[in-house]
Amino acid sequence: MDANLLLLIVLLILIPLGFGAIIYFLQKPKEEDKSLKLMTEWVKQINEQTQALRHELQIRLDKNTDTLQNSLDKTNKTLGDRLDRAAEVIGQVQKNLGQVAEINRRIAEFQEALRAPKTRGEIGEKVMYDLLRQIIPQAYVTFQYEFHNGQKVDAAVKTDSGIIPIDSKFPVENFKRMVKAETDEERGAAKKDFMRDVKKHIDDIAKKYILPDEGTCDFAIMYITSESVAYEIVVNNAELSDYAHSKHVIIVSPQQFNHFLQVIYTTLQVQQINEQAQGILAMLKGIRIDSQKFGEDFRLLNKHLTNAKSAADNATTSFNQLSGKIENIQALESSKEQTELNLEPRNGMESMV
Repeated sequence: MDANLLLLIVLLILIPLGFGAIIYFLQKPKEEDKSLKLMTEWVKQINEQTQALRHELQIRLDKNTDTLQNSLDKTNKTLGDRLDRAAEVIGQVQKNLGQVAEINRRIAEFQEALRAPKTRGEIGEKVMYDLLRQIIPQAYVTFQYEFHNGQKVDAAVKTDSGIIPIDSKFPVENFKRMVKAETDEERGAAKKDFMRDVKKHIDDIAKKYILPDEGTCDFAIMYITSESVAYEIVVNNAELSDYAHSKHVIIVSPQQFNHFLQVIYTTLQVQQINEQAQGILAMLKGIRIDSQKFGEDFRLLNKHLTNAKSAADNATTSFNQLSGKIENIQALESSKEQTELNLEPRNGMESMV
């Protein structure tokens, strides 16, 4: 129990007892005045203590009230902050809900657009073009390749073996009917229509794009833009697979098309390496011819140098011989002059004679 509450209860008990004692002693005879005086003093002390207790109780009550008020203020502030944050979160959630609603609206519009076969075909072509751009070098692929008969195929890849026609197809309407069919009869009718659509696409590709006279390979690629549709054709329907094989049409799904392009890319790399190797061989042949010509020129130069050396040696020999003759002549002239000097008479000798 709280100390303030206990003090209040004590006061409420003591005060009535004090007043009862006062009344009792007031009714006593005068000979009990002394006792009455003592009782009066006691009541006075009780009143003073009561006042002190009340004062202390009031102080504690005020203090507790302030503490409680501060606590309430803090609680209200915290609650207000939380309500503000909650309002912000709710506002953000409402904003997100609006964005989600907008996204759902756009998805619905996109789904509505996909119902048009032309739009689905354009999207399938776009995906196919992106795959081709990512894997096959631009120099080897042509989009909307046109043949001499005026027919245009979605894409054509040029290889050493010939042009590979690639056409995108999306036979999905009757496929959806077949998947959603609730009875075997409905499923059989949808499957029949689906097979008819696929065979028509195969016939069109084989007739329009497999043209060896114009440099194409003896096969073409039918790119199915849906994995599930391609799986139904290639795996679950052997009749369609055999029919496509008989028409030299290869049916591929997006995943298979990616692998197919990787194989073509590897082939093109080998082709490029072969072209580079042929260029290197041609360069080597040119170097060999230039080397042979250089050898002939060098042998001719060496011959000329040998002849020049022989001529120089002969000239040196002739020059040495000529120099020897000149020296001999000079020696003879010197000897002659000396002899003439020796034969001349001297003055002293002449006087003696």
